[in-house]
Amino acid sequence: MTNYHEDNWSIVLPTTKFAYNNTMHWSTNQTPFFANHDLHLKFNIQGANKIMKHVAKNKALFLEGI
Repeated sequence: MTNYHEDNWSIVLPTTKFAYNNTMHWSTNQTPFFANHDLHLKFNIQGANKIMKHVAKNKALFLEGI
C-alpha cells in the first residue's frame, strides 16, 4: 500500500495498525486489542476510503508517467 518512494507511512500506518490489532492470534484465540482492552475495535469505512483514494491517486500518477 505504500507508494514507490515509501513516504506515505503516516497515511497507511493507522489502517495497518487496525488490521494487526483486529486479527485473531493463534495462541490466545483473541485479537491483541481485545486481550488488552476487553473491547472489539470498530471499523470506520470513511477512513479506509480516504486511504484508498490516496493509493489510487498515486497509482494513476505512476501510470501516467510510464
